[in-house]
Amino acid sequence: MPRALMLLLSLFAAVSMTACPTGRGPVEDDDDASASVDPDDVDGDGYCGLDVEDCGDAYEGPGDCDDEDAEVYPEADELCDMKDNDCDGVIDEGFDADQDGYVDEFGEGCLSNYPPEELDCNDQLAAIHPGHAELCDEMDNDCNGAIDDGLDQDGDGYRICDLNADCDDTNASTYPNALEICDGEDNNCNSVIDDGIGPDFMDQDFDGFSPCTGDCDDSYPDGAAANPGEIEGCDDIDNDCDGMVDEDLDLDEDGVPGDYPNCMLWIDGPIDCDDNDPTVYPYGPEFCDGMDNNCDGQIDENLDFDNDGFTACEGDCQPLDPNTNPNAPELCDGIDNDCNLIVDDGWDNDGDGQSPCAGDCNDASADVWYGAPELCDGIDNDCDGNIGANEEDIDGDGESECDGDCDESDPSINTMAVELCDGIDNDCDGILPADEQDDDLDGYIGCTPLGCTITLVEDGLDDVFGPFVTLDQLGLELDIHSDAEFSGVLEDTSNFADSTVIVWYTDGRTITEAEYDALEAWLQAGGGLIVTGPDALSPEDCATGDDDDSAIDDADSAIDD
Repeated sequence: MPRALMLLLSLFAAVSMTACPTGRGPVEDDDDASASVDPDDVDGDGYCGLDVEDCGDAYEGPGDCDDEDAEVYPEADELCDMKDNDCDGVIDEGFDADQDGYVDEFGEGCLSNYPPEELDCNDQLAAIHPGHAELCDEMDNDCNGAIDDGLDQDGDGYRICDLNADCDDTNASTYPNALEICDGEDNNCNSVIDDGIGPDFMDQDFDGFSPCTGDCDDSYPDGAAANPGEIEGCDDIDNDCDGMVDEDLDLDEDGVPGDYPNCMLWIDGPIDCDDNDPTVYPYGPEFCDGMDNNCDGQIDENLDFDNDGFTACEGDCQPLDPNTNPNAPELCDGIDNDCNLIVDDGWDNDGDGQSPCAGDCNDASADVWYGAPELCDGIDNDCDGNIGANEEDIDGDGESECDGDCDESDPSINTMAVELCDGIDNDCDGILPADEQDDDLDGYIGCTPLGCTITLVEDGLDDVFGPFVTLDQLGLELDIHSDAEFSGVLEDTSNFADSTVIVWYTDGRTITEAEYDALEAWLQAGGGLIVTGPDALSPEDCATGDDDDSAIDDADSAIDD
């Protein structure tokens, strides 16, 4: 049927449907002159709207989904008009038979109510509708009026869906029976690449490659050794056709090519038995590494340089000394003779890690060995021929620093000494008695004697004691002696037994041994300071004792007393 006639019939049917729809249909207007509208049925189709609660007897119950369109009401015939005519929730059902989302352009009313891009030109096949990709099926899949259009993309006259199909529809030079050219493509679509006619396509040396497929020498017979599939060899030929001759034949760069084709024929001498290791090559030095370094077929041979039956590989720790190997007897010589990583094992009797032959000067004591730390034991621990410096009694008081002597320069200071009132730790117990400490920093300590007698001794001018006469003003007792060198006053401690301070003046003579011994005994017995020279004593150097060492002001009261 012509399409124009179908369009006229569709329009006629649409007009008839709106004039008198099937079913109950709209109620006739008995007074068409009246402009009044029934609020229960606005469009006059005989159905009340959905929002009407109580319809009159002349109307069906509520259910009109569009009470302003007389063509829309329950049980109305569905039209192809983009409306839900029968109020079932579906629009234009029955006009898309293949369910592809496009209505049949031949359906009644569809042509006039839908745009062309929504009209299905074949509503029986889902593979046919506007926008569908064109398929090679002799049908108009996209409804554009052309069959199988656009399937020859390269415009060479052949499609991929033809019996004689185009094997590459993106290349206009590739199609069935096209001229084969040397380009790495199957131009004529016969499933064979570069099978054209001519010298470039011929394999004249029968090596499986033609000039077109990369053969750089296709001459017969010499060209058979050169093609892209060949391995490079020692023959001054570019075997693999990469543009380089005899490359990569000495990978480890040790100067000898490896086991590559023809190398044994071209190289004067043996070839490299391992071209990946530069320590392996013919006539190279053999190493103790479990490898055939010199390519002679033997591993670690000729390495017993001292001919003692052992190589370094077999545990010889001194390969050049025949007396040192795993079977050698251990000697007391400071060497690991038997290569067991222990020096002079069996010769260290005291277990201090050193044998006598290695420097231990007393192998019966683990505290004595060469280099050992010195201990306070009166023994030469470090084997240097001397005891430690802290073990010597330097001041001759019978004790060394190791014994506890805290002052090796003073024989009166040691652990057996009696504590004196001199502000010194005489007995080396590390504690200064409280009465020898000047806690209040007034210059006086608690053990200062209650009396203070000063002995003045002179060996020179008699008038040097003049300035000391002022000491009488403090109530101090002065015991003056002249010409001590002749009277011997300094040699007899009874001459100054009650004194706290001795002031001795001399023009320059040295003290005698007897005087020195007497003064030393006096000091050790608790005697006070010895001052030599004139004007060496001030009144503050002697007092009657600090009766309160917690008060700094106590110094003044001591002098006043």
